[in-house]
Amino acid sequence: LMLLFALADVATEQYPAANGGWFSWPLAFAVFTLVAWRHEGPSFAALARLLRSQPVRVLSTPLAGWAAVTLVLYVAHFSGLYEAALENDGVHAFEHGLFFATAVLFWQSVIAPAPFAHPPSYPARLLAIFFALPSSAFLGLAFYVSTRPLYPHYVAAAGAFAALDDQRNGGAVMWLGGGVTLFAALLLTVARWGAAERRYGDVYDRYTAGQGEP
Repeated sequence: LMLLFALADVATEQYPAANGGWFSWPLAFAVFTLVAWRHEGPSFAALARLLRSQPVRVLSTPLAGWAAVTLVLYVAHFSGLYEAALENDGVHAFEHGLFFATAVLFWQSVIAPAPFAHPPSYPARLLAIFFALPSSAFLGLAFYVSTRPLYPHYVAAAGAFAALDDQRNGGAVMWLGGGVTLFAALLLTVARWGAAERRYGDVYDRYTAGQGEP
């Protein structure tokens, strides 16, 4: 995970397209790995108590996760935060921390791994992914169709034409890469929902059989 952060810092310093690839692919992979991690012991028990608290339960809903990740993405890219992050290492680290934290918030509500005591319903998870698809696509599309470079830092580093070309490449990566990631998550969530329904059906059949019903 730390290696992914280091590679992202080096790549985004020169190429905006790398920022789109960083968020769409390695971060999604890292977040999936992190929230699906299992560990037994005192630290796991402490984490379980924290995650079952009421404030965390509210923040861990699919709607809250989708709203947080969408807000951070758009504010970061269409305010002075992105340019400031390119010029200042502290702001850069803060920006990536926001990306990571909101991605964890979103994906954990979709995956709902242990030790979450109250996992969201599958329809709520699917709705959050469904809303996230156009959010990611519109951001990438805005970069792709722009007729001018959005960040002076890249113009100074590579020139206006190269910066605009790479900006459009970054938009394509955000648009297509993010879409593929979310669509795969949508299909996997549907598959998990079907598997859960089959398990519930099997349990009900065994229960009714034990009660002597036909």
